[in-house]
Amino acid sequence: VGLSPHAWVDWRYGPSDGVFPRFAAQVRDDGGLVVAAHPSVPLPGAAWEFGFDHVDALEVWNGRWNLDDELSLRIWQRLLRQGRRIVAVGGSDSHGEHQQVGSPQTIVHADGLSTPAIVDGLRCGRSYLARSREVALELTASGDGGVAGPGQTLRVPPGASATVTAVISGAPDTTVVLITAEGRVRQATVGPSARLQWDLDAASARFVRLEVREAQRRPLGAMVALTNPVWFA
Repeated sequence: VGLSPHAWVDWRYGPSDGVFPRFAAQVRDDGGLVVAAHPSVPLPGAAWEFGFDHVDALEVWNGRWNLDDELSLRIWQRLLRQGRRIVAVGGSDSHGEHQQVGSPQTIVHADGLSTPAIVDGLRCGRSYLARSREVALELTASGDGGVAGPGQTLRVPPGASATVTAVISGAPDTTVVLITAEGRVRQATVGPSARLQWDLDAASARFVRLEVREAQRRPLGAMVALTNPVWFA
């Protein structure tokens, strides 16, 4: 570009200029996933600036749970309410010995231990996030003879309800919260392990997911585990 001595050029790259969509498409063509990593970290060069139209997954939990993760979680919930089936992932993002690898971690329900099988399970949202390997979490929704887990769709007749079952272990003295498109709809306190069950109106819920948090007096304790949603249709 030829410039005069007093010219001012302002080049900005965003989701509409074709650069990010082009590379996102290349990642998918190569069999990968496009993940928005720690989108809410308030550091130069770390904040996400490309929108979420071409994103497959959102890192809602990065290292020790803090306010940045709470904001990413709210972005994800908004996208889910819009009908976007974006997958939640988490990772320890360890940069030193003081940061424990595997806290948090993403647990994937896969058909095998090969890389393609794990990526396929993750792409579908057949996964949940946990603070450590000691925490185990199961979430299923059933109705009219069908059963679905995270990343799957349960088809329910119009006006019918769905039964949601949660099984939690390795997370003593925590608060379990059931979340749908309407927000936080159920809550319970559990001990070392628990099996919980609720009935929901599937049409108004649209999807259901689970959060397990530390039981504290403040409104929101630190995250212990969370699932990707089960969808209703």
